[in-house]
Amino acid sequence: MKVVTFFFLATVPVTTLVSAWHLQIYSGTNFIDVIEDRKGTLDQPCKTLSQGGVASSMHWVPTALVSGVKLYDQAKCQGGMILDADYEEHIEDFTRVLDSAGRRIDNRAKSYKIY
Repeated sequence: MKVVTFFFLATVPVTTLVSAWHLQIYSGTNFIDVIEDRKGTLDQPCKTLSQGGVASSMHWVPTALVSGVKLYDQAKCQGGMILDADYEEHIEDFTRVLDSAGRRIDNRAKSYKIY
């Protein structure tokens, strides 16, 4: 019993530390029609959206080890970065979000990278 109790207590902090980040990207505003739904514990290389740039809203929940997600306006994370979310984000309408050049990001995201 003592060995089992020690093992359980020793693994609890590790499980908490490696909790998963979660990214959900939607084709519609107000979180309608999910096109990407990913969870993980490590950084991820660039991924091109399967719907070809129809992102209109998203949920992003980072962890202590993985802090952000970047959206790009071209496939394979080429072109311009249109959003850098380095904290928890719940954006219900991309038409209300502007990139660094002052343009709306709605329907422009083609790929993303988790870092």
